[in-house]
Amino acid sequence: MLLFYLMHSFKDHYKTLGLPFNASQEDIKKKFRKMALQYHPDTNDNPFAHSRFREIQEAYEVLSHPQSRSSYNREWRLHFPAQPAPAVREHTPASILSDIATLQQKVLKMDRFRFNKDGAFLQLMELLSEDNIMLLRQEAPPAIKEKIISAVMTTGARLNTGHILSLSGKLLSLADAGAPLYSGILTWQKEAKQQALWDKYKPLLALLIALALCVLIYLLT
Repeated sequence: MLLFYLMHSFKDHYKTLGLPFNASQEDIKKKFRKMALQYHPDTNDNPFAHSRFREIQEAYEVLSHPQSRSSYNREWRLHFPAQPAPAVREHTPASILSDIATLQQKVLKMDRFRFNKDGAFLQLMELLSEDNIMLLRQEAPPAIKEKIISAVMTTGARLNTGHILSLSGKLLSLADAGAPLYSGILTWQKEAKQQALWDKYKPLLALLIALALCVLIYLLT
């Protein structure tokens, strides 16, 4: 009887949001926004909607933070051992650094002119997701953040200028303003902007030079 009570008093926040156990943080955020609009007291006078909104809000507060979700997941498995629970890798500052360092090593071993730059960029952006950046800002010691920034910049140097501009924005949100690393990221970003500007106008400049040479040859002949 006690076990039955415990099983039914435990709140299944995944069921509340209508999401699987292995839902991503982005999926959780999107689903909460959608359901909050549907059941928000300001737009819905139904008493059931008010109660439903409180449940949705509670579920989101637990599942939207890596630490509280990790604790909740352990309890969830105890209450629903028979339900399929695909393994979810719960990121830590050390695991994020390890993944970025692994990607860096792979990129550096490749022919810089022939590897899939877009693929490497997308992997970096995933590792520097909004949730991971928040986790790193809250929990990562300065040494790990410095190593991550250094590894991303080393890897990013093999990518396109557009990739660098996106990555530098992520790194600026991770670094502390005024720190030497922050200045280094700004310099990296500035150089990428200059290169992007040059790449944009280089064909036009080449055309103008060619036209000028044609005119000069015409005048001399």
